[in-house]
Amino acid sequence: MRHRLYLTNSNSGPIMNANKSTLFSCCCFIISAAITVFFILGRFWLYDHIKAMWLSGIIALGKWAAAVFSSRLLPQQLRPAFLRKLSITSLWASVLLLSYYLIPFLPVHVSGLHQLIVAIGLSVIVTAGLHYKTVVSLRLPLRWWFVWLLLSGLSWLLQWQLIL
Repeated sequence: MRHRLYLTNSNSGPIMNANKSTLFSCCCFIISAAITVFFILGRFWLYDHIKAMWLSGIIALGKWAAAVFSSRLLPQQLRPAFLRKLSITSLWASVLLLSYYLIPFLPVHVSGLHQLIVAIGLSVIVTAGLHYKTVVSLRLPLRWWFVWLLLSGLSWLLQWQLIL
């Protein structure tokens, strides 16, 4: 039995409506960027100066921008689904950073820089898993995931260099 790859929701046929998908993806990326900016601004005490904060935001944006631009290497019919799933992954990454504010309510005492490390670690682990699911569900070569993982790791390393 042949398996077909359907990039659909139940109302749009075999290939997603590109306009709807693009709008949804843009909204997810914009909300994700806003949450990330809010998060970085809330950690002002970690940065030596405002330029480091800006650079941290640019690095975070650059990681996702590189992934978006890499979608140009995909066949046209896979791009909307890839970008949609990537935007959802980006949004989850940003939302999970907000776990920083919930950590003090846990029964384990974690605060300060350790609290930040836990929130970022959670975000990175879940994001890596979601991106892996994206690559597998679209039947892309695993190198897409490995390259993204490398890029993501480099961006986090650069951001940590700014605050340590």
